[in-house]
Amino acid sequence: MQSIGAYALSFVLHFLDQAILDENCIGFDGAIAMSNILSETKHMKKLSLRHNSLNRGALNIIETLQHSDAREGVVMISVPEYPPQFYQECLEALLLLPEESWFCEMLGDGDGASVAGTSVGGARVAYFREVLGDDDGGTI
Repeated sequence: MQSIGAYALSFVLHFLDQAILDENCIGFDGAIAMSNILSETKHMKKLSLRHNSLNRGALNIIETLQHSDAREGVVMISVPEYPPQFYQECLEALLLLPEESWFCEMLGDGDGASVAGTSVGGARVAYFREVLGDDDGGTI
């Protein structure tokens, strides 16, 4: 599936209970199409867009979730770890989510450190310990 496919799917996504769209070559345009309809997918148990080339579209998805008032399930995406500034920008945006459980599996696409199978809270701790040097084991 290319971004055009993600765009086409965005019109019917709100009818689904879950959508696993991992590794479908969804790019920036597809990510924008998905972020535009996220408010209509609050009932979904899982929307997975991992291992796609969302690029800055990943940030649009996170920012859309910031403005949601409710969500039953999770949204899963992969955020590239490079460039580091973009990765940091995405993680900082995750800190602003109303509910940590809405977003799971903060994974990097590169070979660097990543946090898998955890909520945003776990990603927060790992991120601050690794990138900002907080290795005293304290809670953030």
